[in-house]
Amino acid sequence: MTHPNTADTGTQYDLFERTLSERADQWLQTPAGKEAVRLFVELAHKAKRSGFRRYGGKALMEAVRWEHKLAHGPKAPGLKINNSHTSYVVRHVEQEYPDLRGFFTKRATGQAIKRRRAVVVPIREAGQQ
Repeated sequence: MTHPNTADTGTQYDLFERTLSERADQWLQTPAGKEAVRLFVELAHKAKRSGFRRYGGKALMEAVRWEHKLAHGPKAPGLKINNSHTSYVVRHVEQEYPDLRGFFTKRATGQAIKRRRAVVVPIREAGQQ
């Protein structure tokens, strides 16, 4: 008999697991998250001053990793940044720095994609065509 909280893969779902959005919001409050945002904003402003009208959030996040490594040396531990957090960092920065709103190219979050895929079917009463 299969447990109701078990997927076809045989793994147990954690009913209390945090969403990606919640994990990203929590990470943004950590020292690593704050450092990543600081560098991200610094690089975004630099790109904007250089004449870029738009720039990719993912490209900036890779530059954040690079800049951190250069500043702290090859033996320093890297800045722990989950690739899935990039879109949340971009949205956080756009909210906190109005001058950077609309500057970033970004992908939709998983939640936004699910909403777009939702199909609304009108319910008809019996006898309606």
